[in-house]
Amino acid sequence: MLEICSIQFLLNTAWGRVAESEGFHDTGRYMAPPFTALLTEPLNLMPPRAALLLWRLASTLMLVVASYFTCVLLDRN
Repeated sequence: MLEICSIQFLLNTAWGRVAESEGFHDTGRYMAPPFTALLTEPLNLMPPRAALLLWRLASTLMLVVASYFTCVLLDRN
């Protein structure tokens, strides 16, 4: 019941009405902050497989960087 109410709420907004007029019956919720959309916008210009590869490489790089800084903070080399 809660999901139906939230969908009805979204359709009552200006953006919800635009989405409905374009054929989107469920607009859902965008869970990431707006700057994330700006950072990932260049991925839309790439073919899907290349964008996925770049996204996975960037995620792996960030994991390695985070692990490095964790080791530095814990003073374990």
